[in-house]
Amino acid sequence: MSSHLWPKPGVGRDGDDEAWSSRTTNYASSRPQYFQQLLNSVTLQAPAAAPIKHKGTLDPSQPVGIENQSADKVRVTEENADAELRRQRRRTSMQRYRKKLQDHAIALERDVGELREEIQKLQLQCQALSSGVPTGTTALAVVAEYFRLFRYGLKGSAPTNDPGSSTHVAPDTFVSSVQRDFLHAAVSPDVVGETGFGVERLIEDYRRLALYLPDSDTQLVRLNTGPGDSLTAIAAVAIVVTAKMLHFAFPHLVRDGNRGQWSQLVAKLLGQRFMLRGSIQFKWDSVTSRVKLVQTRAGILTPILRLLGDLETISRVFDYALITP
Repeated sequence: MSSHLWPKPGVGRDGDDEAWSSRTTNYASSRPQYFQQLLNSVTLQAPAAAPIKHKGTLDPSQPVGIENQSADKVRVTEENADAELRRQRRRTSMQRYRKKLQDHAIALERDVGELREEIQKLQLQCQALSSGVPTGTTALAVVAEYFRLFRYGLKGSAPTNDPGSSTHVAPDTFVSSVQRDFLHAAVSPDVVGETGFGVERLIEDYRRLALYLPDSDTQLVRLNTGPGDSLTAIAAVAIVVTAKMLHFAFPHLVRDGNRGQWSQLVAKLLGQRFMLRGSIQFKWDSVTSRVKLVQTRAGILTPILRLLGDLETISRVFDYALITP
């Protein structure tokens, strides 16, 4: 602060009045200039606001260097890893859900099969009651078990050595151990079958039938009683014409000769589904409590005629067939 604006020490009113008055006037006139100089020398500035940095953006005041680039790469890698983990969790969840649905469908299919078997047994008992057959007899139990085990024909796998096999039977058509055990337990050793006597001959007949009609489903329609402790089961058999059926039952239709003539006929038959009516006769031996006769009858002519439409074509189909209409 300038010294000329203030009186010196020891100078008071009892000094020179004019000098004092001059100094006072100079001070009063110079005071506004002093404050103006003071204001001009001091500049008030507001504090600078810090720049707002957003996540994932770079600071423009900082140079983009190796460290910033590395941090960005690490962040992107972590985000990709998180996204991949979420996708993997979703895939795992969907796999578990599909597996659960598949297991549920398999369980339902198994339950439906068991219910169908139970319904068939109950229908058999009901038909036996209406026809006068006592439900407690062993013959009825044998017939019911027969339809349960042989509904879809023979479903066994090929053993290493099968004494009942022959050269004209396909190696993939075998009786299962459960089916074989049932026949040996419920059928007489000298049972009368389609082509001979004995359990093994009966099994051979079943194998030939499964060879000619590989895709079949036999359903019991009704049960009739006959003379001499005999039971006749009327059945409906659903058939699907497959290449295997045509090859073994109608080999003349698939031979190389006359290929142009027969190819249309084979194409017309292949994949067709039809229903035929059949019957199985069981004759019961009350002394040994076993079945002593099993005879099967089925008519395939009517559904084939309905499918092909004329007798001339039917004659061509069955002229050299290994099954009779």
